[in-house]
Amino acid sequence: MANEFQLVEYTVSLTALNAVVKNQSGQLLRNDTLVFETLVEANWSKYLFALSEIVAASGWYAGNFPTGYTTAGTFTYLIYNMAAGTAWANRVYTGYAGRLQWSGIAEVFPGHWA
Repeated sequence: MANEFQLVEYTVSLTALNAVVKNQSGQLLRNDTLVFETLVEANWSKYLFALSEIVAASGWYAGNFPTGYTTAGTFTYLIYNMAAGTAWANRVYTGYAGRLQWSGIAEVFPGHWA
């Protein structure tokens, strides 16, 4: 599957939107090891999963949950704008969040807005 992270935004052509995935314990999913861990500020860039604009100048952004993560569960994702860089100090929370139910190989309810 694809485009599990979704955001519709009035601002078009953003290039640094990223999702951060949290489990029910509040741990964050690393993009390099696909293991959840308690927040380590120095690892912030390892928690980012990129979103891109699906149709140019549409304000519709989407990104993929990592298919290599094979454990089923329900996760929360938060969308950050990292235009100033991927360091912890540069994070800007957009105010957008969603929930994702993952079967271990795909989203359970694809296309369902959380």
